Amino acid sequence: MGKPQDTYMMEEGKHRLEQLEDVNMELKDDNVKLGAQLERALTQIQDKEAENEVVVEMEKECATLKQNLKVLECLLDENYLVAKDKSKVMDNSKQGRGKRAGKGRWRKNVLLLKKISID
Repeated sequence: MGKPQDTYMMEEGKHRLEQLEDVNMELKDDNVKLGAQLERALTQIQDKEAENEVVVEMEKECATLKQNLKVLECLLDENYLVAKDKSKVMDNSKQGRGKRAGKGRWRKNVLLLKKISID
């Protein structure tokens, strides 16, 4: 009777080995799938990092442009006031009084505008 019991144990061992081989194959398949997902995720991360670098550069450029715009708006306002003052002076000079004003400030603004356009 020892033989049938040994045969039964052998069959149980074979059955368990087959189950473990199936589980092992499933795990290997899952591992391959997860490896592919990991590769895709790494690629996406690299793409996002590259995009982020571009965005940071664009934000810096935008900040610089905004600052230049503020400077130009101030110059425009100042030049408007100088032009307004000039027209008053011209009106006064036509009447024989007053002299030309604002010429120095205008030159300073022109030089500043040239400097900004070079940058």
